[in-house]
Amino acid sequence: MKLIKKARLVYQQANSDKVYEVDLVELNSASERRFLVNFRYGRSGQTLREGSKTPLPIERERAEKTYSSVVVSKTNKGYVHRQDAVAHDQLERLEVTEQEHISSLFSRIQQESDPKQKARQIWRLAPEQSSEVAQYLVTLLGSHHWQLDYSLLWAIGRIGDQSQLANITPYLSHKNPNLAALALEASLALSDENTALSLIRDAGVANNPLLQSVESLTIELDQASKHGDANALLKHCYLQAQYCRATHSALVSVLKDIPLAPGTFKGLRYLFKMSEFRLDADVFAQLSYRFETQKHYFTADWSYYYHPRHGRINVQEELKKANSRLAYSKATRNYLRRRSWRVLKQLGISQSPSFVVMATQVLLAFNDSDSDNAKTSEIFQYDDNWQRQLIAVNHYEEFAQYLTFNGLLRLNHPSFSKSKNGLSWRYHPEQVFSGRGEAFPEQWDQAPDALLTLLQNSTCQPVLAFASTALADNHAFGEQLSTDLLITLLNRPYPECQQFAFSLIKTRPLEPKLILALIGCNMAEAQHFALAALKQQPSLLTQLDFLCSLLMIEQAELNLWLAETLQPTDFNQVEQTEIVSSLCTRLEPYDALTRRHAKWLAIVLIRCMNKGIQHLDFTILKPLAMAKHEAQQVFACRLLVEHPISYVDIPPELLAALHQSENVGVRARALLLLKKQNAHELIAQLDNLLELSFTGAPEEREVALELLLKLIIANNKNAAAIFEGILQKLASNQLGDEQQLELKNFITLNLQPQLATITADQLWLLLNAKSSQAQLLAVTALNSRDLNSAPWPYHLKQWLQLAQSPTQAIRQYCINYLSVHKSLLLTSQGDFLSLLESNWPEVQAFIFAFCRNEMDQNHWSPDLIVTVCDSNNPSVQTFGRELLQTFFEQSQGKNYLIKLSQHPSENVELFVTNLLSEYAANDEATLLKLQPYFTSVLTRVNRGRLAKDRVMAFLQQQAQCSTAVLNMVATLFTRLSLTQVQKDKAVLLKAMLQLRKIDPNLALPISVLGNTVTTSSNSPV
Repeated sequence: MKLIKKARLVYQQANSDKVYEVDLVELNSASERRFLVNFRYGRSGQTLREGSKTPLPIERERAEKTYSSVVVSKTNKGYVHRQDAVAHDQLERLEVTEQEHISSLFSRIQQESDPKQKARQIWRLAPEQSSEVAQYLVTLLGSHHWQLDYSLLWAIGRIGDQSQLANITPYLSHKNPNLAALALEASLALSDENTALSLIRDAGVANNPLLQSVESLTIELDQASKHGDANALLKHCYLQAQYCRATHSALVSVLKDIPLAPGTFKGLRYLFKMSEFRLDADVFAQLSYRFETQKHYFTADWSYYYHPRHGRINVQEELKKANSRLAYSKATRNYLRRRSWRVLKQLGISQSPSFVVMATQVLLAFNDSDSDNAKTSEIFQYDDNWQRQLIAVNHYEEFAQYLTFNGLLRLNHPSFSKSKNGLSWRYHPEQVFSGRGEAFPEQWDQAPDALLTLLQNSTCQPVLAFASTALADNHAFGEQLSTDLLITLLNRPYPECQQFAFSLIKTRPLEPKLILALIGCNMAEAQHFALAALKQQPSLLTQLDFLCSLLMIEQAELNLWLAETLQPTDFNQVEQTEIVSSLCTRLEPYDALTRRHAKWLAIVLIRCMNKGIQHLDFTILKPLAMAKHEAQQVFACRLLVEHPISYVDIPPELLAALHQSENVGVRARALLLLKKQNAHELIAQLDNLLELSFTGAPEEREVALELLLKLIIANNKNAAAIFEGILQKLASNQLGDEQQLELKNFITLNLQPQLATITADQLWLLLNAKSSQAQLLAVTALNSRDLNSAPWPYHLKQWLQLAQSPTQAIRQYCINYLSVHKSLLLTSQGDFLSLLESNWPEVQAFIFAFCRNEMDQNHWSPDLIVTVCDSNNPSVQTFGRELLQTFFEQSQGKNYLIKLSQHPSENVELFVTNLLSEYAANDEATLLKLQPYFTSVLTRVNRGRLAKDRVMAFLQQQAQCSTAVLNMVATLFTRLSLTQVQKDKAVLLKAMLQLRKIDPNLALPISVLGNTVTTSSNSPV
């Protein structure tokens, strides 16, 4: 939605003060009918009622005419233009000058005859002393209208002097407790100190020391709450606070915790009203904030309210009770919220100095945690065709729900306006505005100290944005601000504070403390600015205190420049010692030190200030090493490694604290202290170091390997032991991939001689390890020997085992080795044939090629050929048949037949049928041995048809060989007749009839009856 134009009209005559607003807006639509004319009207300063002259969107021309007619109509009735707005103009609220306000208001009071209306006008008087007005108000006392008397007492107490005290005194004993209480407040306001103390004593308010501290006041309030006296105690406390600052401070501190609930709410309401009367900014702000942020106790939408503990309650009757179980309704909360804003607004209109004081405390009460998610609501309306049309979109930003907060910061901001209910503020993103939008800007301009207070203490981003913008316009005030104050603002974690401070610092000479502050803040622009200035003045680094402060700052660009700039020759030994000592002292209580910065700082000092470390008093390092924070301990350990103190002189309690630290980084750094031992002393720690290098955390493993390297350099015997220990651990496959890689790299870099002279047993351990890194290490060792001149002394079974390794490089080495040493395979009695079934294509290809190219008839014995044929691998079976056909020996035919018949493969069974007639025909013994083969072939289901037909024909031929063979064939056929499919039974019956002809008494499941053949069940076939 886009605002096209807007008019603000006002009508001020006699007691009338009315506002009428009309605007022309364009909807986000492609239709020509996309324009609306909306209006708002009501009393000035109150929530305006809304309406529209166009219930449905209309064309631009009609909308313009409607807009103009509304404006003309109102101006004809006496309204005048106070503001004509278009989308890019600044919208300004109506503000009345102090002189106009006072004269107009006093005139209305004098002319008003209605007591209630007169009371309302009197209530609006500014809280500034005015003898003339006060004397007039005194004459109105005793009107018998309690609202009017209440307003008179209120106004006289705020604007009068001691001369009106006698007129108020009679009300101290008034039967209306509200008038009596206000009369006491007014009397105290008009009295001198002695008279005020006398009035308080007469009112029975004795000085109670228990109300002067937070702890004792909290206890007193708890006790009073249990006895139902909390409201009275709060009133007593606030009266005592009139003359006791300690009581006032304690009360302000506990206000945030006193519940807005029955038993205490009446007292809190009294405090709120009287804080308004006294212009007590601290109490007023605390309670105003709570009304804005804390939900109501109950909702009085109906005559009755259901209480979770007390059940059904009549609201009106209950609220009249002194010990009411209800308080702080939704309506009461909204009234108090409106009253908070009205109080501040009236102070602002009257240009009271109290406005800024009160508003400052109210704004300070808010913080960033009070924000909510930004929201958007769409408003639709149905047209004549019952089509839903979008007529408005309302936006609400994060703090939209706070009435007083938004009123103070956004009253004159065109991007914000009150919502229809007057309790929240809408945001208009289409309004572009870069100026200030707060209420009563001229009063804020006259109180820059208050703006500075907000900038120094607020934790709310919108408040800081307002304060920084307003202060930026006051150049004279900004120039007077001290360097220390600007540094304080720069160190606040808010961009608004930092940007304001930086804008002023840029115009000043950059002294060292400003450079430190700029670099230390988290504002990138300020950091770059300060670093550029520092690079132009490198001589500043000779100021040791300044240099130490720079070194304490963790900022990437600065740290890099310092590391490149500082040199060991820049400082003598005394200066270096002073720098290191100062840094150690500063770091001990410094909780913000990070591990990364501690490491960087230690490295810089070790490189550039080593002489200082050498002469550093150990007692300065000890507290750092014993500190609770890891970063300090890491820093101390690094410096201890470089410190000349011997290992035995380090206190045992310090070593124990470091080694037993819960932080792995500290334990790792503590291990480095072992560097102070010589190799002879360090070797005693070998087992522990090896274990840490295997199972420690990454930092511990790194240090452990560093110490192992020291042992390796010192002694070859140590190197051998370390090499053996690492090999055993790698072979155990108990390490993760990261640890395996670390150990493999360590051996490759630091144990190369041991790897080059590795024994066959050690290598075999690596070759068979499940660790991939161990096997890669084994490959390196394997390749260290020449295949011809110095082969590894492994037997064939070991080489065959390695040929099946999951590591390709090991398999390839085996292939290369066996290619050179072919005799191992040729004399192996066929042990290598298992490789024909290898899962690795290159190994299988090598063995197939070897068998075909290197082996002849002298190598292929019948048993080997049968072994090949006996494989379950189809390609190996095919190769076996190829061998049979190539190297077949007639004398071994029966042997081939018997052994191959035992193979379950369908293809082998079919191949065997080729041998039956030549090597089994008329051979009773061989035929009987082949019975399992015949059974396997004939009982296959839906497979092996050719083999079945050949076997059936062969058995019919061989049935006459002998009685034993005939019985075997009869048994086979009988079994088959029970399981064969229908189409095979005819062939089977024919075969059994032939067997019956050979032996009529042969046991078969058929019988011949005349010309009819039946089965054993006598059913005809």
